[in-house]
Amino acid sequence: MSRARQRKELKAQLAAEAQVNADPSSVNVQSGVIKATSQQSRFHLDAIETNIKEIDLKAVCLSIGEKELLRDAHLRIKEGVVYGLVGRNGTGKSTLLQALADNLIPGLPQNLVILLVSQLDTDQSLAESAGDDKNKTVLQVLIDSDRKRVRAQKEVEVLTAVLENGSQKDLRGTTHNLLVSRAREELDEARRIAERRSGRRGHDARKDLLVAEAKLADLEKGTEYVLAIHRPSAEIDYYAKALEMQLAAMDIAPQRDTSGLTSRAEQILRGLGFTDVQLAEPYHALSGGWKSRASLAAAMFRKCHILLLDEPSNFLDLPAVLFVQKWLKELKEWGDVSVVLVSHDRELVDEAADELMLLKRSSLSYFEGNISEFERHVPERAETLKANIRTQEALDKKKLHIQKSIATATKTAKKSGDDNKLKMAKQRQTKLDTRWGVEKNAKGHRFKLNRDFGGYHLGFRDEVDFTEFSPEQHIHIVFPESEPLKRPGPIIHLEKVTFAYGAGARRNLVVSDVDFTVYPKERIALVGANGHGKTTLVNLMTNNLKPASGVVDLHPYAKIGLYSQDAVTKITATARNETALTRFLKTVRDAGKDRGVTEQEARSYLGQLGLGGRLADTVPIGQLSGGQRVRLALAEVMWEGPHCLVLDEVTTHLDSDTIEALIDALRTFDGAIVLVSHDRHAVKAIIEGMDDGLSDEDSERSNEEDAIIGKVYLVRDKKLTLLNGGVDEYVSKVQKRLAKVKITLAA
Repeated sequence: MSRARQRKELKAQLAAEAQVNADPSSVNVQSGVIKATSQQSRFHLDAIETNIKEIDLKAVCLSIGEKELLRDAHLRIKEGVVYGLVGRNGTGKSTLLQALADNLIPGLPQNLVILLVSQLDTDQSLAESAGDDKNKTVLQVLIDSDRKRVRAQKEVEVLTAVLENGSQKDLRGTTHNLLVSRAREELDEARRIAERRSGRRGHDARKDLLVAEAKLADLEKGTEYVLAIHRPSAEIDYYAKALEMQLAAMDIAPQRDTSGLTSRAEQILRGLGFTDVQLAEPYHALSGGWKSRASLAAAMFRKCHILLLDEPSNFLDLPAVLFVQKWLKELKEWGDVSVVLVSHDRELVDEAADELMLLKRSSLSYFEGNISEFERHVPERAETLKANIRTQEALDKKKLHIQKSIATATKTAKKSGDDNKLKMAKQRQTKLDTRWGVEKNAKGHRFKLNRDFGGYHLGFRDEVDFTEFSPEQHIHIVFPESEPLKRPGPIIHLEKVTFAYGAGARRNLVVSDVDFTVYPKERIALVGANGHGKTTLVNLMTNNLKPASGVVDLHPYAKIGLYSQDAVTKITATARNETALTRFLKTVRDAGKDRGVTEQEARSYLGQLGLGGRLADTVPIGQLSGGQRVRLALAEVMWEGPHCLVLDEVTTHLDSDTIEALIDALRTFDGAIVLVSHDRHAVKAIIEGMDDGLSDEDSERSNEEDAIIGKVYLVRDKKLTLLNGGVDEYVSKVQKRLAKVKITLAA
């Protein structure tokens, strides 16, 4: 289609949208259309650019498709603060971050640079940086991912050369070509914005798109045309224009020497687990998990005002998580970058977050502190709730009295014609309509409008806030008990086991001379960096791999249940359009585990794992949240009542509430557990017996005489090493190594 025809169609579309009054913004995503609105005044203009580096928007509404995620929420992101965004799966955390990154919420300051590390997609800037060059290394792709800086560097080089040595003709041609290049980038950005916005903002964006198209069209007609149209009576001073462009580019990329950039890029990549060999390998050769790490590295490498991290630890091992934790600490000390962090790793959020942003019941509330501090304030919040209830009851009683007095005064005034009584009734009604609400501020002092209620509001008083205290349905997971073993002895026994992939010169030794034993009811955790053999050991102890040498002896009567780290991926790939009930019945029957199970028994069992009602028989698996798919995978594993449960990264995809429910269920599970995890909180609670979050009944059960103290093994250098200090000993070793690393932030 010709550009003229495209412009004609756009003009027609603009004319059709001229009467649009609403102001939603939208973007197509995998699961629907994101729509966002917010309260705006004359101070909230899309075009405004200020030095303010924070967000403070009222009455934010957010939806995706027909599902409402936020309703009249207060979105606040203060400069230099690290927020932990907390909410259950499906409440809209990822959608909120996507709306912020795509600038879909009206009122967002246009000067803010917002970067998103998504758990769903890798950074497009990396793919664009790699381009069609199949040999471009990971390191070079990362350095070139900052397109604005790369473009500025190239402009500085070209303009410096032509200003120093070029002729007037060269200067004119070079400057014009750079102007055309900039106009193309402006057009691409205008097109991207126009595609993502709708309503009045979309109408304005398409106007801007027409302007960008016209500008590029004029420039592409050549320098003579530009001279005739824009400066018909005078020659354009291309020397001054080139000098102006050079200085602007040098502000963006002040150093031509990239050695500092290379050093910083290497530091970030190595901190996230990339080896020297991987740094020199082509970016296109990376697996999906390593590309996700590279996306995180790109966000850490580039300069921004607000960094949005959506489950950054999903593909990270514990050393990489600790590096990110250290990097965030350094970033806080720098003080000018805000971070919103979503993570199932509770200890990462606890260490990094200054404040919590709580997404619950389509509303946002805030708490100064981390998750552990929030939980310690439960009794205090309960007292506040009681006080708020008393305040609301008193206000309701007073309001009822005023309403009765208004009705009585109005009736009397109409009968007697008393204008004073009628005026009094109207004044009282005005108070109810505009000045009704709390009469004391948070400090217990008398409420004053100018002091306690700044900003734009629909009334002159605030309401009693119950948002923070509204309870959510408790998640409860119940696992079936296993039958007693017919014969005593260890469930799993590995003796002098060695395993290697490949043969000859390509032989890759993974584990060597490993001894490992799991007894009934025992709790064991395997920790260590990725690539050191944890999953290989899991496959060896479940007979999915055969050792090159040594003995793997499994109890003849014991049932071993395996939850693999790719269990959710397999379920999604093979049964996306099936329901959980259909998938479960098919799986257990194909595996010969059905034991004559009826549909009603299957429903009851899935309900115990939080997959009851419509989630079991109506909603396709492809529309279930990550946490719900984890529960389905666990249902398949637990159905037979295994005597030993082997869990490989089971907390990935789960929200914090579901993780706590899973921890409670595993703490009371009567079989043995082998847990492979980078989640420090899960290892401490499930394996080491940390009591946080346990009920009194669960604590008594965990302290029974026959309970076995858990063990934590470090898998490293092809060996297993018992850590007497538990997971904290491993964390301490990694942190000692990281203490020697001086992190350099983007200037």
